[in-house]
Parts: sequence; C-alpha cells; structure tokens
Amino acid sequence: MGRVKLKCPVCKRTRGTLNSRDWELHKEKCKSEAALRASTPSMRQFMVPQTSPTSSPPAVEALALAPGEGDDDASCLVSGVNLDGDGVGGSGVADACATCEGGEDGYDVMGYGDGGLPLDVQLHVDDSDVEMEMAEAGGGSSSLTFSPGTRFGHAGGGAGTSTPQSSTDCSDANCPTSHQHQLFSPTVTVASSSPGAADGLEEIDSDTQSEKSDGDSPNPVQFTADPATFCKIQTFTSEMVDKIQKCGPHQPVAADLASPNHEFPQTNGRSFRPSWYFRRLPDGSEQKRDWLSYSEKNDAVFCIHCILFSKSHHRAKHPSFISEGFNTWFRATTAFLYHETSEMHVEAALAANLRKLSLPLNAQMERAKLTKKAENREIVRQLVDITLYLARHCLAFRGHREGAKNDIRGNFHDLVTLLAKYSPGLATYLTKLQEKCKSRKGKLKRKPRNFFSWNRQNQYIQAVAQYIKNSAKKEVQEARFFSVSLDETFDFSRKEQCSCIIRYVNENTGTVCERLVALKVSASTTGEQLFNVLVNILEEELGLDWKNYLVGQTYDGASNMRGQYQGLQARIREEAASAIYIWCYAHRLNLAVKDCVNSCVEAVDMFNNIKALGNFINCNKLHVDLYEKYFIKYYPGKQTLRLKRVDTTRWNSYDFSLSTVVEAFDAVVDTLVDIEANGINSDAKITASGLLKYFISEQFVLVSQTFLSIFDVITPLSRGLQAADVDMMAAVNHVNSVMSHLTAMRSDEAFQTLLEKKNDFIQKHDEIVFKELPTPTEKRVRRVRRRDGEQAHDTPIVDALTKFRVETYFASLDNIIQLLTERFSDRAQGVLKDISLFTRKRMSEVERNKSVLPDDAFKAFCAVYAKFVNVEDLRREYLQMCKTFEPYESALNLPKNLHSDAADWIDIDECEEVAIDDGHDADVDDDSVAEELRTAAADPPPVTNEQALHSFEISSASTERSFSKLKLIKNRLRTTMLQGRLEDLMIISCENDVQIDVEEVLKILASFSPYLSALLF
Repeated sequence: MGRVKLKCPVCKRTRGTLNSRDWELHKEKCKSEAALRASTPSMRQFMVPQTSPTSSPPAVEALALAPGEGDDDASCLVSGVNLDGDGVGGSGVADACATCEGGEDGYDVMGYGDGGLPLDVQLHVDDSDVEMEMAEAGGGSSSLTFSPGTRFGHAGGGAGTSTPQSSTDCSDANCPTSHQHQLFSPTVTVASSSPGAADGLEEIDSDTQSEKSDGDSPNPVQFTADPATFCKIQTFTSEMVDKIQKCGPHQPVAADLASPNHEFPQTNGRSFRPSWYFRRLPDGSEQKRDWLSYSEKNDAVFCIHCILFSKSHHRAKHPSFISEGFNTWFRATTAFLYHETSEMHVEAALAANLRKLSLPLNAQMERAKLTKKAENREIVRQLVDITLYLARHCLAFRGHREGAKNDIRGNFHDLVTLLAKYSPGLATYLTKLQEKCKSRKGKLKRKPRNFFSWNRQNQYIQAVAQYIKNSAKKEVQEARFFSVSLDETFDFSRKEQCSCIIRYVNENTGTVCERLVALKVSASTTGEQLFNVLVNILEEELGLDWKNYLVGQTYDGASNMRGQYQGLQARIREEAASAIYIWCYAHRLNLAVKDCVNSCVEAVDMFNNIKALGNFINCNKLHVDLYEKYFIKYYPGKQTLRLKRVDTTRWNSYDFSLSTVVEAFDAVVDTLVDIEANGINSDAKITASGLLKYFISEQFVLVSQTFLSIFDVITPLSRGLQAADVDMMAAVNHVNSVMSHLTAMRSDEAFQTLLEKKNDFIQKHDEIVFKELPTPTEKRVRRVRRRDGEQAHDTPIVDALTKFRVETYFASLDNIIQLLTERFSDRAQGVLKDISLFTRKRMSEVERNKSVLPDDAFKAFCAVYAKFVNVEDLRREYLQMCKTFEPYESALNLPKNLHSDAADWIDIDECEEVAIDDGHDADVDDDSVAEELRTAAADPPPVTNEQALHSFEISSASTERSFSKLKLIKNRLRTTMLQGRLEDLMIISCENDVQIDVEEVLKILASFSPYLSALLF
C-alpha cells in the first residue's frame, strides 16, 4: 500500500506519510494518551534553583491556585494579587508577582494533599526556606517546610517528606541560570501502629528522618519504595495499597545511588536513564511518568499501577512491568510507549487515580464499617446466648408459623423480640429489618438477609457445638489416655442412633471428664459396622491416636459388642491391644436384679401384682382421681406419689415401684376398697377385689420387706456405678462391699430383724386386717432311696415362717449373691488385679509388711502398657506411696482437742479406727480414693498409671443418659430434624457444663461463609 499524508484527528498534526498499520497504531496511541491525560492530574517535577552554592539561597513563596482553576490563573498567598498567566502551560514560566517581586524562576506543580484530593502549588524564589501551602479541593490545607533546592522525586506532595542526599548540576533546559539541586530520596513516614505496616515493604534505617507533623504517630517507621520488595505479592490489602501509593514511584537519579561512582549499572553496554521518568508530549511539553518505578535491587523498572491494580490474567500474561521487571534498555523508549498506551495500563491507572480521589471517603466508610461490625458482633453475641439457652433446655427453636403477622413465631424469634425490649442495639436492628420487609414489593423479590433466619439458627448451633468439640478434642489430646463407650438406640423417626462417649482425665484440673463427641446414624449394627463408625469418629473428626492411647472400651453385653471374634471389642483389640474391654457394670447389675426378682414364686407373684395395680389405677381417670383423693387424705402436705411402672429395661424400676406401693399403702388399699364397692362395672370390681386380697396379706408384707432390704443395698451400688466420675477401684470396692453385706444378711438374726419390720408395718396399719401366711399343706412326699452313708431324711416343712425363710428369703439372697459373683467375676483379670492393689486395704497391708506384695505385682499392667511404664519403677513408687499414704490419711481427721499433745492424736485416731471397724470392708468408706492418691505420696504415683487407672470407663451409663436427652430433643414433633443439627443440639445439651467463649464462637461462625466474615470481622 502506498504512503499517504494524513492529519491525526486526535492531535491535529501532520505525522508524515504512514501506511495503514502505522496509522492505526498512531491513532490508538493518541486516543490512549488523551484518555490518560483526562484522568490523571499533571505531575511535573519542580526544582528550586539557587544561583550559587556559596551564595545565600533565595526564599520561596508559595502561590496556591484555587480549586478547579488552571495554571494560568493564580493568586499569590503573600500579596493576594491575581496573576494572569501568559498562556504557557506545562512547564512554562508563570507571571511574576508585582507585590512580592517574585521573579520568573518559579515552577508550578500539581500534586495530592493528605486527603488525596488534587492541589496546585506554585513556588517563587526568595531569601528564605520554602514554605509551601497546599489548597486542597476538599477545603483543607496543610503546609510543609523544605530546604532550598528541594526536588520532588515522587507524587503526593502532602503524603510525606524527602530527605536530602546530595546535589548535582541542573540539566533542565528551561532553567534560565546554571545552578545546583539538592536531591532527595523518595521515602515516606508511616505510623508504626498501622495494621500491616510492613507488609510487602522493606524496612530501612536512615540517619536523617523527616520531621513529624502534628498528626503523625510518635513512633514512625520508614520504608523504601523499591518495587522489588512487593512486586511478587499477589493480593494486596487496603493498608498496603495506601502505603505504596503514598510512597509513589521510586525514581532515583544517579547521585541517589549507593554505588561509589553514582552510576546506574550497565547491561550489554546500556544502562537506565533518569530522563525516562518524563514523557515528552506532542506539544513539546513533558509529563512525569508517575507509574515508572526503578528498582536498584533488580536494576529494572516496574509499573506500580499495574502491580497494584492489574487483573490476575494480565499479571500472568504481561509479567515484564509487574513481577519480573523490564531492563532491556535498548528498547526502553518503545516498550514504555507501548506499555503506557496498553489497555491493561490504562485500566490500572484509572483505578489508581480513582482510589486516590476516594481516600477521604474510604476512611470514613472504613470507620463506619468497623462500627457496624462491632454492632453486628454485639447482636450475634445475644443470639448465641439465646441459642445456648434453648439448646441446653432441649427446647425447639422454630415455630409452626414464623411470619411477621403471627403472634407466636417460635421460641427463637419470640426470645429475640423479648430481649429487644432491653437491648437498644438489637431493637434498632429488628426495627430496620421489619422496615425492609415491609418495603418489599411482590413475593418474587428476595427477602433481606438477616441474623434470624433458619439457616443462621443452624449456624449458631453448629458453631457452639464445634467449640465444645474442639475443647474436648484439645483436652483429650493433652491427656493422651482415654477410653470410649458406644451404644445405640431407636429414635422416634425409626433411625438407629449411635452415641459415642469419651472419658479422660483433665490435665489442668485432674478431674475425670466424660464427653459426648458424636451421634451418628447406622442402619447396620454389626460389630464391623460399629467399628467403622467409631474409627471414623476417633480419626477423622477428633484426630486422636487411638491405637496407642486407647486404654479401655465399655459397652453393654450384646453379642455385636462383646463378641469374642466379630464383636466390636474384638475388632478394637486387633488394632489397639491396650484397649481393655469392660462389660458395663451397671448393665450387669441390672441383669442380676432382673434375674433375682424371678428367682422364686413369691417374688414373681408380688411384682406381677404391682404391675397389675399400676395398670389398673393409671389407665382409668376415675381410678386416678380416687387414688389422688385418698393420698391427700392420708398424707396431707406431701407430693402425690404416682404408681410406677415395672419395666425390665429401666434401671431401679423394681425398687421404685415397690417403694411407692409401700409408702402410699393406705391410699392404695382405700382406693381398691372404694372401687370394689362402687366400681363402674363388674370387671373393675372383680380386679379390685383380687388385688385387695393380695396386698392386705402378710405374704405381701414379708416379701416386700425382703426385697426392700435387698434394694437398700443394691440401689446405692447401681447409682454409684452410673456416676460419671466413678473409677475402677471404687467400682470394685463397692461391688465387694455389697456382696459382703448381702452375705451377712443371710442369717437367722437378719431374718428376725425382717420379722420385726413386718410387725411394725402391720401395727402401723392396725385398722387393716391382714391375712396370715397360709399353712403349708401336707402332701405325699415321694421317698427317695437313701444311699450308703446318708443321714438326712426328706422331711416336709410344715411351718409357714420356716417355709418362707427357706424358700423365699434365703433363696432370694442366695440367688442375688450368686448372680453378682458370676457377672462380676472378670475383675480377676490381670490388669484389674493390679489396680486393686491401690485400695486402702491393700496399701495398709503393704505398709505394715512389704513382703506381702506379690512378686508378680503390676506385671500384667506393665505387659499391657509396656511402652509407657516400667514394672520396677512402678513397684518402687508404689511402695513409697504406701509408706506415706497412711500418715496422710490420718491427718485428714481433726482431733477433738486441737491443742493436745501427740499422744492424744494417736489415741483419737485409734478410737476412730475402732469405731468404723463394724464388720464391713474398710475399702468402702469412700467411693473413690482418686483424689487422695494424687496427693498421698511425697512423690506422686506414675502419671501413666494414674491416668490409665482413672480413664477406665466401667459403665456406659453416660450413653444411656444421652438417649434420655435424645428423647427430649427429637420428640414426636421434631422427627424431621436433620442429623447434623440433631448431633449439635445433643452435644450442647449433654455438655452443658462447658464454659463457652462467645468470642471464639464468633470466629468459628465467621469461618462458615465470607459473608458472615465480612459482617463480623
């Protein structure tokens, strides 16, 4: 294509003959330049000339242009005279002020003030220092004092000060005289208290610091503006962008360099030239490149606008001026031109200047944003408290109808409305939210986001539960040793729920803790499936090293739990040999009681009649009313005792049901008499008559007193085994004590005591005629041939009391003793035998005679926990503990006379020991000796032994208690609850003793979504 002579439509100049390609490039370049000039204020270098280095420097007076006016119309700040320009723009010389006699040696400059708004400044030469006052578009002003010869090497006149480094000859062609300039390195002073002050910037030490203005921080920190220190940062915070923009581009001259010869380093015979800091425009004027920043560290130039504001795909595509730097100096002119006219640079420059213009608004908006976040946190704190209240009390959160027009909107919304009466912040937020909801037009418009929605309620629940789980996880990891308990049950939605409890010793307080850590659904309850569920909880959710530190596992007696080959305990033992399986003591005791009440005909008959009595009265409202009337009559002022239901799966139900009938005996009898006489139908009369005949018989009195005596011994044991802090030693001691007590009851003396209780009961109810024990009928006894050496004869029992004593009283005691012996026989296992050495009885024996300590003591324990404890060390420390434990235990008791001599103390201790020696085992004086063991010896017992001892979980009662909470939380009205929400509510309800740090809960809540994080922090 031939060349044609064209006139540029943008710059209106003839550019010579160009082909089509050059013409298009020129047009695009001119358009980009015009857009850049329209958006970027003119930043010109100004220099204050001095006629001679030795002569006194002239003074400089500042002339500030009014906002919005150009360089050609200014007023002198000294005289106030209006200056009419000569029409020369750019770096032209302004008119002299006739009043202050300013010469034509002044240079005008446009910059930015402290607020980030554009300002115009003109300097005049005089005989004093430079006093520059900047009139900002926002109406504010600030002043800075500079020494003669100040040269600005960076933008932002009010953003910082410059430190003089050296001087050099002036090379400006516009300067009318030859002179020198003092050169200043572009450093900026920032407050050290600003957040992220050093992010991406390199801190330097300088002997010369700029003077602090009135608003500066008392401890300023200086940073360099070398772009190499932050060019690799991918994401800049708002504070980092502000600081880098305040520093401006790093544009040193040769005299500023640290090299001895003050020259820019050469690459392939070429080096950087300071003249590139300026760009010559088509009209001959020069414009400062406020984007060009030179790095002395890398000997390369960068574009700070593109570093801060370019998009990610531009950064990866054009790394020359962003992350790597440009130093191909032979193509510098062309490369600079192409870069500053590129779309990427124009967008970044626009973003940079817009940010500068909006700095005052950003500061106000930031303060408003911080205030709003503080208000939001205060509101959410109150909502977290509401969540804790509802979850800990097992109450529902949502209502059936939650619309604004409904009076009852659910517990959560109603509590919010209630608290809003006493919380101004919450009331204001609630009012604004209601106004937003009323302003909605149409049902298709999205509802405004708020802190009260059902999703937010779930997040509050999840955050609190996560905090509790994190707290338990941290404590378990610190304790190292722990045991687990697992059980399953059906809920109202017909799902199999598995509850997992972890037991450990708190390292800080030394207390035993049992925590619910998970509630999972498992359709299959095989040993393998339960093993997978438990491993997932321990490893994935809690991150515990269970293969090394799991010391015990406690389940019920189901085959899928205690199976020898495929049971859960067997699968755990395959992976963790130290995890000793313990069949739940409470379950074993309940099974023993269940078998005991079925051991003889009289016991079965009594409990069947009690069960029938409860059904007969409780299932008819007229019968219930009669019973309550007679109860109030005979027991005024006492709370009405409801007849309990006999349930084989409910612990202590036999004791509760029998005790209720005995305590409310008069009311029960009169109720049956009234129904027998005035019943509504014949069936009721017949049933009441049959029950009445049984309950007013001596047989019922004797059988009831027998089992009440047994339950008086068994029930405390059952309650003790269900305690969360009971340890292995206390459980073994308590079981032994109960067996000893029951054995002592199997005597004629104890039976005579029982007869006395029977007579007292009959005398107490003397208005009732009790039917005597039936006389045994003489039946033909089948003769059995007597064998050689036998002396006994099969003689029938003809006395009623003797028959009851042999076939009911002794039989029941023999049965319960045998059942306890069989079901608790595994305490003879090796580890449990070693643990039993820590009882008071054994420690007292060893203290009196060390030789009684078995030679193989603690070998079984150390064989299981060989990686943690040595048998010889354990034996030595055990002997030392036995030596110091008895004096410590004696010191726990105060004497009758505090100021008596030592002999009195010994006598008192001996008397007290005799007083408590009433035939019972001394091991059961206290349920647990855990606390005393921790402080008994001068050298405490081995940590591993103690922690493992107290970490053993001998009962799965905690899982049963969690199922009681499950019935309250997931009741018949809440069966559609999601599993995650149910698990979180269970954890909050069961672990209600955990102290909640609401600030940590807010942090967890903020991590759920970026939206919440922006609202709260």
